Amino acid sequence: MKATFRALTTVVAVEIDDDLTVADLARAVIIAHPACDDTPELRYELRAGSPAMMRRNGVPDHPVDHVDDLVPVFELDLYYELARRAAPGWLLHAAALARGDRAYVFAGPSGAGKTSLMLALVARGWQLITEEMVLIDHDGLVHGLARPIHTASSGSQREALPNNWQLTPYPVRNYGETTVNIIAQPPRSIRETRPLPLGALVRIAHGHHVVEELATPTPHAALPALWDCTLRRNQATVSIAASLLSRFPTRHLTSRSVVRAALLCEAELP
Repeated sequence: MKATFRALTTVVAVEIDDDLTVADLARAVIIAHPACDDTPELRYELRAGSPAMMRRNGVPDHPVDHVDDLVPVFELDLYYELARRAAPGWLLHAAALARGDRAYVFAGPSGAGKTSLMLALVARGWQLITEEMVLIDHDGLVHGLARPIHTASSGSQREALPNNWQLTPYPVRNYGETTVNIIAQPPRSIRETRPLPLGALVRIAHGHHVVEELATPTPHAALPALWDCTLRRNQATVSIAASLLSRFPTRHLTSRSVVRAALLCEAELP
C-alpha cells in the first residue's frame, strides 16, 4: 500500500508492505489524513521481515524487537517530525472542533476532559478536526492533526464512543507485557480536515467544586494559562501567540460535568 497525504502542514508519503501482520493497523492510523498530490517532504517505509523495519527518508532502518512495536514507533516518529516541521504558528496539544465555518480550539492538561468534551460536542452536531495537535497560523487559520482517538478497550471513554465509529485493536507492549487498546476513527461525514478560521481558543478545567462558567480572561492571563499546552516554546511562539490573543476571542471554561461544559460552549461561544 502507498499513500501520500497532508498531515498538519507537512506532505507525507507512506509505503506499507502488504504482508506485514500490522498492515491494517498502520493503514488505520493514517486513513483520515487528506490525500495530496504534492511532492512529499517526509517519506516512510514500513517493511516486513525479521526484524520488521521502519525507514524515514531513506536513512538507515529502525528495527523493532517485535512487530507489534512497529506502528507505535512509526506514530511516535511521525508525531515528532510533524511538530518539528510544522509551519510557523502556535502549536498546541489540544482538541479542535468545527461549528459552521469556524474552528474552536480546546486546550488543557491531561485529565481536563478534552476527549469527553469533544465526544459531547460531536454528539451535538459539531465536526471533529483533531483531538491531539493544533497549529494556529499567524492569520488565525486552524490546522489539525487527523489522528484517530486512542483509548483503553474498556472504561467510560470507550463506552462513550458512538457505535458508528471504526474501532481497531492497537497492541501496546510495555516491558514485555502486551496491552490491547483501541483506536477509534469517526466517519468521514463528521471529520473536518480543511484549515478553518479560529472562532475561539478555550482553556478548559474540570472539577467538582469549581464555579461553572465560560469566562473571558484578561490579555495578560491568557498566554500563561495556555503555555503549558504549547509544544514549541520559544520566542517566535510567544510573539505569534500574543498577536493571536489580541485578535481572536479567548475563554476559560470551568465545569463540573461534561454535559454542562457542552451546553456552555453551545450557548456562549462566539
